[in-house]
Amino acid sequence: MKTIIITTDFSKSSIHAANYACDLAEILKADIVMLHVYRAPVVYSEIPTLIDYESFNRHALESLNQTRMELLDTHGALNIELEVKEGFFFDALNVLCEQVKPYLVVMGTQGKSATEHFFLGEHTLYAMKHLQYPILAIPPNAKFSYYEKIGFATDFDHVITTTPAKQIIEFVTHFNTELHIIHVGEKEKFDSNVVFGSGIIQELFYKLSPIYDLIDGEDTDESILDFVSTNKIDLLIVVPKRHDIIDRIIHKSNTKQLVAHAQVPILAIHEAF
Repeated sequence: MKTIIITTDFSKSSIHAANYACDLAEILKADIVMLHVYRAPVVYSEIPTLIDYESFNRHALESLNQTRMELLDTHGALNIELEVKEGFFFDALNVLCEQVKPYLVVMGTQGKSATEHFFLGEHTLYAMKHLQYPILAIPPNAKFSYYEKIGFATDFDHVITTTPAKQIIEFVTHFNTELHIIHVGEKEKFDSNVVFGSGIIQELFYKLSPIYDLIDGEDTDESILDFVSTNKIDLLIVVPKRHDIIDRIIHKSNTKQLVAHAQVPILAIHEAF
């Protein structure tokens, strides 16, 4: 049985993502675990102060249960379990993933306020970078519909070790959908690595008979987003790669730019090993 983890901070964006995940769970026949992570306030005082963790936990669980009831009212018979954790968001999510082994983790991309918009976006981006499980990031305007076209953005670099072909093939096959393999580059520049990588990609995905879309452009992000919009791609798959040890990619990567501006869901699947 597949399991989908939904993270929520009860913001409009996260509730929207939860509804999207429920639609997806109905098709995948998946169970749902809904996670809320909170931080108890830090109290600075010369007088010892007891923090009522039980009260915080009870209030969070009540809110989470209310959200579950609203989702069930809309989507019917789904199995939705609840998890409330105190602590750092990523740590709590990572521990739950190791316990549950989810098929997908579904997250929104904005919070309730400008500050939460930033931090929820950073939570999503950080998880997409570091969590070793597939993450589906849902923009606030994305509406679920059965996937007819799925795009996979690739740079044709280190294809053998970085392309999670098995997971992509399983996902695309489940929906019996059209796969577009998207690459952006400058046509006048010959790159032997791209030629080699494209050949490996063809071998990996030949059973799906994918459509290869080679886009001439210098701005990878804009070119991909324009293509996705123009060609009505329903879901975009990306592989967040580690470029260096200090992790600059979180702040400057193509993945971050795509998540910030995309109007379709983005599925981040980690490297093949």
